Amino acid sequence: MVSIEGKDLSVRVSGYEKREEDGKVVYTVVFEADGGRADLASPDSVLRWPSKKRYSEFAELRTKLERLHGAQIASLPFPAKELRNSDETLRARERTLGEFLQAVVGIITPTEQSDGSAA
Repeated sequence: MVSIEGKDLSVRVSGYEKREEDGKVVYTVVFEADGGRADLASPDSVLRWPSKKRYSEFAELRTKLERLHGAQIASLPFPAKELRNSDETLRARERTLGEFLQAVVGIITPTEQSDGSAA
């Protein structure tokens, strides 16, 4: 989780599913940000944006980020393309894609110092 202007931002991969219509696998990516309402102790103060993404979209994102950030992105763990998607493979890929996204957010998001300024 990172903070931007005093708001916490996180991203995670929260599951996967095989679509019935075409058998393709999609992963559920959830972006969460507190609404900046620390005075509210309610789940309503957290904004959530779920999105469904295919492995190929993660791979495309990685390629584009490598062009911008080079070795910082290239060195991050990223799951290999598999021809057969067993449940074990999909669970491992879900975990690794989540770790990849969390690391990317940490790389591309400026961190705040204790005085509130960006590092």
